[in-house]
Amino acid sequence: MCIFSRSFLRSNAYKHQRWLVLFFISFTCSVFWCSFAEAKNSSNRAIETYVSFVNLPDSADLAIQKTINTKSVAVGKTLTYSIRINNKGPADAENVVVTDTLPNELVYASSKVNIGTVEVNGQTVKWMVGTLPKKTIQGMQLTVKVVKAGTFKNKAKITSTTKTICQCNDKSTSTEVVAKDTADVSIVKTVNKKMVTEGDTLSYFITVKNDGPSPANNIRVKDILPNNFSFEFSSNNKVTFDTGTHQLAWEIDQLQVGESASVAIKVKALKEGTATNTAVITSDAFDPALCNNVSTAEDVVINAKPKIKKADVSITKSADKQFVPIDTEFHYAFLIENKGPDTARFVVLKDTLNEKTQYVSYKVDQGLFIYDAFTNSFTLSVDELAPGRQLVLSVKVKGINTGSVINKATVESETEDPVLVNNNSVYINKIVGLKVPNVFTPNGDNQNDTFQIRGLDLWSYNELRVMNRWGNSVYETTNYANDWDGDHLAPGTYYYVLTVKNEMVDPQCITGWVAILRK
Repeated sequence: MCIFSRSFLRSNAYKHQRWLVLFFISFTCSVFWCSFAEAKNSSNRAIETYVSFVNLPDSADLAIQKTINTKSVAVGKTLTYSIRINNKGPADAENVVVTDTLPNELVYASSKVNIGTVEVNGQTVKWMVGTLPKKTIQGMQLTVKVVKAGTFKNKAKITSTTKTICQCNDKSTSTEVVAKDTADVSIVKTVNKKMVTEGDTLSYFITVKNDGPSPANNIRVKDILPNNFSFEFSSNNKVTFDTGTHQLAWEIDQLQVGESASVAIKVKALKEGTATNTAVITSDAFDPALCNNVSTAEDVVINAKPKIKKADVSITKSADKQFVPIDTEFHYAFLIENKGPDTARFVVLKDTLNEKTQYVSYKVDQGLFIYDAFTNSFTLSVDELAPGRQLVLSVKVKGINTGSVINKATVESETEDPVLVNNNSVYINKIVGLKVPNVFTPNGDNQNDTFQIRGLDLWSYNELRVMNRWGNSVYETTNYANDWDGDHLAPGTYYYVLTVKNEMVDPQCITGWVAILRK
C-alpha cells in the first residue's frame, strides 16, 4: 500500500489556536481510493491539507446468465440449460465456482464444460471453474431429466475468492418451465372376419400401448358397438357393456412406458348390413399425438340368414297282434309322415328288433331297406318325402321266445325338424305260449332239478295238477312258480293238467306226460 500526503505549515500567529481536523472520503473508483484531510483554526480557516491515495486489492467483475429455450416439457424428457459466465476484469478471478440447486422436478443427467470440473451432490450441481481470466467468457451445458410434473424455475450463482466489484449480476434465474405428465397412448382395433351371416359370431381384438415418455394412468377405452351386433363376452373381466348406450368400456389403471395390453371381444351378428366399429383411447396424461388415439376395424358385411327349410317328420309303430302265440308270425307296421311345411330330405327309419322276435321279410313302396342279421336291426332310407306325404313299411317277424316285446323305432331327416317329440315310437306286445318239458331230473345238481314251464309268467293265473298212472293226485297248486322238484316221488312217468288264463285270453288247458329221472 502506498500513501501520498502533503502538509501546509501553519503561521506562528495561530500556534495557540484550537485545531479541528476533518476527514473526507471523496470518491471510490476501480483503481484506487483517494482521501482528503484538512485542518482548520478557530475561525474555521484552513491551515493544513492532507491528501492520501490508497491502491485497492485485485478485483474482478463476474457475471452469470442462465437460459432455457422451452417453456413446457414432458415428464420423462430431458432439458438442457445454457449457463454463460463472464469475467469483465480488471483482474483474473480465482477459485470461481458456479452453483446450481435443481428444483425437485429435476435430476442431474449430464453436463459439458470446456474448463474445470463438475461435481454433483443430490440436487446441487457445482461447476468448479478454477481461474477465470479477465475478459473471458465460458459456458456450461447442463442437461437434466424431468421426473415430476409441476412448474419450476432454476437459479444459478457464481462466486470467487477474488474480491468482486459488483454483485448485482452474480445470480441468474431461468424462465419458468411447466412439466407435464405426457404419454403417447395408441390403439389398434382388428376383426377376425370380414363377412358373416346373421346369427354368426366374430371377434374384435383391441391392443393399446404407451409409447411414453411418461407412464399413462387411468387409461380408458370406449367402443360403441353397431346396432347390428350384440355383445357376447370378452377375454378381460374389466370390460363392461352398457345395454342402453351399446357402449363397451375398458379401463386400465396404468401402462408403463413401452407396455401394451390386449383384449378380445366376441359379438354376434343380428341384422343384415355393413358394420363399422371404432374404438377410442384416452388417459390422464397429456397426449402429444392424438392421431393414434382412434382405430377403426375393417368393415364387416352381415348377410341375411338363408331361410331354413323345415319338415316335421313323424313315425307311428303298431302291430297286427297284441298277444302273439310263440312260433307265430306277425307284422309290424311303420307309418312315416311329413307334416311339412317343406320337403324332408334323406329320411332314415331305424329299428332294432327285440331278441324275442326273428326277422322274416319286409314290404315298402319307396326307399332302400337294409337288414343286418348280426345286430337284428334294419334301416329304411328315403331320398325325400314331400309335405303331407305318408309312407308305410311292413315288417314280418316271428315270435321265438315268450315274454313282453318292447320295440322302439326312430325317424330323422337332414331337413331341420321343428318337432322332435314325434320322431320316436314304442310298441309293446307279448309273445305268449307254454313250453312244458317232458322230463326233469331232481338230483340236487342245480341242473333241471325242477319242473320248469316256459311262458308261465305271462299268464295272470294258473293251476297245476300232477297224477300218477293210476290217477292219483301227487301234486296240486295254484299260481305255480316253477319250483316243484318231484317231492321225493319215485322215478317214473306222471300225467299233468295245466290250466292258464288272463284278462285277454280265454282259459286254456294243457295236458301231457312228464318223466322224473333220478340217479
